[in-house]
Amino acid sequence: MAKKAIRIETADGAASAGLFGAGMKAGVILYMDAFGPRPALDDMAGRLAAEGYAVLVPDLFYRNAPYGPFDAATAFQMKTARKR
Repeated sequence: MAKKAIRIETADGAASAGLFGAGMKAGVILYMDAFGPRPALDDMAGRLAAEGYAVLVPDLFYRNAPYGPFDAATAFQMKTARKR
């Protein structure tokens, strides 16, 4: 499923998010982990959308943008990445 980039207006700024699918069954909010939105989450959202769900993947770090990208394999090993 194709990703549609959207922005969600909040009380303290605009959060970017990815929206997948049309939602024939129900809606799903796919929360990111410590490494932020990335292709692996988009792949998961695409699989859910292919099953008929509308899937929203919000960027919960939008208040600190820009940041990353983070490499999950090394993010906690490198001092500069840990600080970010």
